[in-house]
Amino acid sequence: MIEAKDAWPTIYKSLKKSFKKKFVVKNETMAAFDLALAAIVQDLQAVKNLFPTEQAERIEEWVLEFIDSKDYWGEYAVNEVKKYGEIFQNEIQTGGDPLSVIPGCLLHRWLGENIKNFDVEMNGKKTGVISPILLMMVSSTLIAFLGTWKRLKDKFKLVEGDLPLNETS
Repeated sequence: MIEAKDAWPTIYKSLKKSFKKKFVVKNETMAAFDLALAAIVQDLQAVKNLFPTEQAERIEEWVLEFIDSKDYWGEYAVNEVKKYGEIFQNEIQTGGDPLSVIPGCLLHRWLGENIKNFDVEMNGKKTGVISPILLMMVSSTLIAFLGTWKRLKDKFKLVEGDLPLNETS
């Protein structure tokens, strides 16, 4: 989350420079947070391939527990991570494009109604397809956040346990 917060100003500046007045973020305060959530859920998808099923499920539960701060933002965060994960898995199961689904969801969060500024037109008609250039830029941005779970698996042996999530336990 810290990496996303720190990277957001540079990412935003780059997107504004590339797309000028078309790139209008709905809520700048939430944009870095939404970036962090998208990065978390995208990297979390690798857990299913890196760890045995039961262990992967426990890791996912710990991540959800960790981001659920018991306030509005926690509920929002958990719901977003679950929704993005479900959409990603659905794309895999239906033979869709799982690699662009999280960047697409993130763009909808960032832009809201302004996503229409990036609707591809063919023969003068809107297609409902997000600009592939914008989608590629956001995809490559999210790729920079990948690898946490792979590095953890390579460096440490994760064992089942009941870790306390607060400093007093």
